Amino acid sequence: MILFLTAGPQAEPVALADIKAHLRIDHDGEDALLDGYLRTARELVEQEAALCLIAQSWRLVLDDWPASGVVPLKRHPVISVDAVTRYGRDGNAAAVGQQGWRQDRRDRPVLLDLRAASQTLDASNGLEVDFTAGFGAGPDDVPAGLRRAVLLLAAHYWEFRSTYGPGDQPVNWPGEVVRLIAPWRKVRM
Repeated sequence: MILFLTAGPQAEPVALADIKAHLRIDHDGEDALLDGYLRTARELVEQEAALCLIAQSWRLVLDDWPASGVVPLKRHPVISVDAVTRYGRDGNAAAVGQQGWRQDRRDRPVLLDLRAASQTLDASNGLEVDFTAGFGAGPDDVPAGLRRAVLLLAAHYWEFRSTYGPGDQPVNWPGEVVRLIAPWRKVRM
């Protein structure tokens, strides 16, 4: 099973103007650096919470048909399943129509139930699932606590952007960032 990003988010959950106001920066000389901090902070919050904050497109590729007939979509929240495609030995693609699958949105991750579709694959990487995950297309779709976590983490990177000796290392993340992400983390039992 291989999962890869096919189209990243078109925006960040925190605008450049918002972090500049937070840091009280009134010039444009650091904009590229701040954009990088915002992108990195979003990616790390997404990684820690196992979420996609802003809508982004993903492709899941499977070699074998799942024994259970159910495929977990490992990005959350799922906005839509855009296509399910299977490939034959000849490399020709065949769409699996919506009658061949259904989503179970009650679980996290969302489960794609393929038991109604034909359960044989003729080719390596023979099944592709294209889906869109995120809270929505814009920053206002992202819960306020997660936006705040991105802002604080990006500001933390701004504050601690130099290298430090072992005795001078700052705390990894501000405690508030950890607390803002905590309710969204999926805990395994």
